[in-house]
Amino acid sequence: MTEAKVALITGSSRGIGKQIARTLAHAGYALALNYHNNREEALDLAQELSTVTHANIQLYQGDVSVETDVNTMITKIQNDFGHLDILIANAGPFIHENIKLKDYSTAQWHEMIATNLDSFFYLIKATLPAMEQQKWGRIIALGYDQIERLSGWSMRGAYAAAKTGVATAIRTLATEESNTNITANMVCPGDIKALAKEATIDSARQQLTTFAINDKRKATGEDVARVIAFLCADDSDYLTGNIINLSGGENIIARKHDGI
Repeated sequence: MTEAKVALITGSSRGIGKQIARTLAHAGYALALNYHNNREEALDLAQELSTVTHANIQLYQGDVSVETDVNTMITKIQNDFGHLDILIANAGPFIHENIKLKDYSTAQWHEMIATNLDSFFYLIKATLPAMEQQKWGRIIALGYDQIERLSGWSMRGAYAAAKTGVATAIRTLATEESNTNITANMVCPGDIKALAKEATIDSARQQLTTFAINDKRKATGEDVARVIAFLCADDSDYLTGNIINLSGGENIIARKHDGI
């Protein structure tokens, strides 16, 4: 039997990260689940997945915006599993308050850059050499709607600056690693509401009433997780350098500008 590939999911104790973990565990991957503060939720998820799927699930506490935490975590993962094949950079805090670029505090600016952009750099530095050595790897980051073509995002300037930096890094990695069997892609969810981040597609469909059966269902975390699972597969080796939009055909940024 082929040994399971190992996927690290950052920020996996809740939200979309939790649904990614569920989907990959059911698909047969071994999981290194990172959490920062939510230890109890992480433990509950690990127990759930181990019981239902019998997958090898290990937990790793660490703040991905701190380079020493990242290096320590990656070393532990490689020691525990013997290899690390897939990096899913899911953790990425977001300031929900509307703030003009000039009105961000210096602390808020540095927080957005550190947690969204610096963290990606630290993770790449720590994981890519081993992927190159084994000549196989998958790097997947999460972005936001229209990141590949927006000239700016009003009231979200710090987050947008950090995430567009990650998008550029993803495309750079795709070029630099094109001959190593390592792919790099970004998946960009639309407006997924808080509770729906951990929901399944079936549950979203069941919420449609008889009278609204032809309406579009709401987006869920499983929509994101299924695309990520596809990108992790061996046969997805030709897909690299892509920014994949998952907004369901809606203009999420325009809606945000209009206050919807």
